[in-house]
Amino acid sequence: MNPPDFDNSNFTILVVDDTETNLKILSSLLKHHGFQVMLAENGRLALEIAQNKEPDLILLDVMMPIMDGFEACRKLKANEKTQNIPVIFMTALAATEDKLKGFHAGAVDYITKPLSQRELLARITIHLKNKVLTESFKQQAQFMKKMNDIGQALTSTLELRKVLTLILDELKELVWFDNGAVLICQEGVLEFVASRGFPSDTGLLQTTIPYVQDENNIFYRVVQTKQPLTISDPANHTDWPAITPLENPSEWLGLPLIHQETIIGILSLSREKNLPFTQNDIELATSFASQAVLALQNARVYDQVSRFNTQLEKEIAKRTADLQSAYTRSERLDKTKSDFIYVASHELFTPIALINGYCHILLSDPTIPIDSNQGKIVEGINKGAKRLNEVVESMLDVAKIDNGELHLFFQDIPLYPLCDQIQQSLKTDLKERDLQFHIHSSMQQLGRIQGDPEALHKALKQLILNAIKFTPNGGCILITGQAQLQSAIEISIQDSGIGIDLENQELVFEKFYQTGEVNLHSTGKTKFKGGGPGLGLAIAKGIIEAHGGKIWVESPGYNEETCPGSIFHIQLPRTQPSPPS
Repeated sequence: MNPPDFDNSNFTILVVDDTETNLKILSSLLKHHGFQVMLAENGRLALEIAQNKEPDLILLDVMMPIMDGFEACRKLKANEKTQNIPVIFMTALAATEDKLKGFHAGAVDYITKPLSQRELLARITIHLKNKVLTESFKQQAQFMKKMNDIGQALTSTLELRKVLTLILDELKELVWFDNGAVLICQEGVLEFVASRGFPSDTGLLQTTIPYVQDENNIFYRVVQTKQPLTISDPANHTDWPAITPLENPSEWLGLPLIHQETIIGILSLSREKNLPFTQNDIELATSFASQAVLALQNARVYDQVSRFNTQLEKEIAKRTADLQSAYTRSERLDKTKSDFIYVASHELFTPIALINGYCHILLSDPTIPIDSNQGKIVEGINKGAKRLNEVVESMLDVAKIDNGELHLFFQDIPLYPLCDQIQQSLKTDLKERDLQFHIHSSMQQLGRIQGDPEALHKALKQLILNAIKFTPNGGCILITGQAQLQSAIEISIQDSGIGIDLENQELVFEKFYQTGEVNLHSTGKTKFKGGGPGLGLAIAKGIIEAHGGKIWVESPGYNEETCPGSIFHIQLPRTQPSPPS
């Protein structure tokens, strides 16, 4: 996609002048400097030649009989086929008005007679280079648009089979081939997983090509070098694999599919006619291959997650009866579980993002009224996906805390506005539950501390959500502050909820801890006694401790009738230690 080298012999210049002597002089000059030259003695003939031959540049005399240069230029610019040809006027008219008239007619430049040969050649060179660059930019823009369209087409689905078919369909729109195939690296062999142009009865998709044991194999050379490879008449090469559908190509191009510096497969393209793949073909196909790799990897990950989820559902159903006995092994498996959560959460983000995206599209569709059954269903799916996303984010937060990967970015934080932001975000939930929420004036006296605003916002919100969840409708939640010393502050979150038994007051900060019977679990973010993944307080504890603080809870006990309430205390240092130099 780079502009070609500037060579005068690649350009044709049309010279238009009613004086034969001028035509001869200019023709001789331009040919001497390597240009191709066409001549016209009047404006009408110039229009005809420009229409049929499409020169790269026109030198146009102004003062001519039949049709002057201004009119000829206007007609050139009005013609879609000739409007982009640069025109340079040649005239003895040197007045500003005449020059402006020429520019208004569409000329790119104006040179006065008698002509300076050096100036004329310099101006011609400048405008031809500008033309080449403009055309190159247009081609690059068209190419980028095409690649963007291809990228969108390839990512329009996550089904692996459809993506494989799309790869060959879209590539054929870019680079012509008779037969094409996608091969995936599988434990020392290349497996044909998609094909186009081959007879359906060849059994190609059941074929594999070993490449580890056979270093002379042409396909192995692509795997080893990670570079495109073109071969003419490959069937006559001793290292061409003896596979029936591949026996008689005239030209072959092999393209590596590389993901994160690892080759994951090959695109195999062949032509039956004696038409070699050009360097431009290779560059286009290589650019396409990078798009194909992303789509292919996304589809493979999606396929793996789908398979994993199906298997996981079966395993959950099978192992439900064994959960109680497995609890005794939980400490030994804790690290493995954290790693699993981290990986699984990352893999779930893609399908969740897809669900959210398609829900947004459906909710924006004017043909689906929001208050219709379809609209309510879509809204329900959307809410469910958002809730699932929150759960996945919580799982990731816990995994980061367990693995010591919680990275904090400290800055001065005013605590009262932080609590007020959380209150504003929970207004709807508080109203639905008829709960009173108060931030005591003592919070304003705490001033600022050094901390990560996003992390502390998350920790405080988890504690407030916990208070909402275990406070009956009509209850009250109060946030107070206390400046203990110059070096530390304390925040207390008090509720009028059902309380916590003494023996459980440390367990509530353990991840996955659930109150009550797990088999009576009723999910809900702010529903009274609604369950959840049991991660909120564990996340809050991890964030507070990462700030060098501590967290604990006080409660007289658990009673759903008298509702003794609970107070969660947070102690945080005002400043954070400077990082080591």
